[in-house]
Amino acid sequence: MENVINVATIAKINQQSAEAVYYHVQQTGLSTAVIITTGTSKRYAVDISRKECSCGFYQEELIPCRHTIKFLTSIGKDPKDYCSDIHTVDYLRKMYAEGADPLRATVINDLHIDPLIPPTVETLRGRRRKNRIESQSIVVSKVRKTRTVICPLCNTQGHTRHTCVRRNAGPSMG
Repeated sequence: MENVINVATIAKINQQSAEAVYYHVQQTGLSTAVIITTGTSKRYAVDISRKECSCGFYQEELIPCRHTIKFLTSIGKDPKDYCSDIHTVDYLRKMYAEGADPLRATVINDLHIDPLIPPTVETLRGRRRKNRIESQSIVVSKVRKTRTVICPLCNTQGHTRHTCVRRNAGPSMG
């Protein structure tokens, strides 16, 4: 059982193959083709011998993209065979075989790891934004203080002399 692809990579390949159904293949050579999308008629150049596609996904993820998968399935090849070795279970086991302690500068299995250094933080000029602007929940919870208004003409609460009924009723009583 060599080169067994891990489960996450298989899931990505299955997702890409489901999307590849809607593409058309124009083979231009033994290992090259032009893939045409059905909706927008975009063209993508695929070269499986160099493991490249013009979309860039194949080079970045090292997994065949949907265009490459469409070409590989059209010529009868399995896309899992064209994955990079970093997606195999054996590679992951070798990668995690060595222990590491990132919090201390220690040597584990002849591997030297420097201690973690916190990032440098630059303080900005002026007052911090949290101190300047109160959050909406605080502004809503504050109750507006109101004073009771007393009319000087009739000595009752709730209105001023400008809106007093006595003033608007007629001539002054005096």
